[in-house]
Amino acid sequence: MTDIRSTGGVPESADESATDSEQQRDLLARLQDAEPTDAGIDELFGALASPRRRHVAAYVDERGDATLDDLAEHVAECESPDRPSSNSVKLALHHADIPRLVDADLLAYGDDNHRVERGDRLAAVASPE
Repeated sequence: MTDIRSTGGVPESADESATDSEQQRDLLARLQDAEPTDAGIDELFGALASPRRRHVAAYVDERGDATLDDLAEHVAECESPDRPSSNSVKLALHHADIPRLVDADLLAYGDDNHRVERGDRLAAVASPE
């Protein structure tokens, strides 16, 4: 199994801040250390293949929880120069990205209150608050 820390884990692009990239690499390294099987690693990497989902997971990991609106604003700010409106980001998060992270047990999502929290896998490796 390749250790993502040796490859940097997350490809950096011009629109990612150094801090955000660093948080994402740290999160991926902690998740890899906690996952004992290649199948589990494949599932995690599949869920985190999208830069948008990595932004969401790192944001929730750092804060413990977030509203859908907060996440949409954060992701819209990260996706530049042609940022989609936070409204279109919000729809994509709600219908595609968050469900994928929930399926991988990285996030828990309350449809009734639109609040996103750490899922079991993310809580197990949570960064200190």
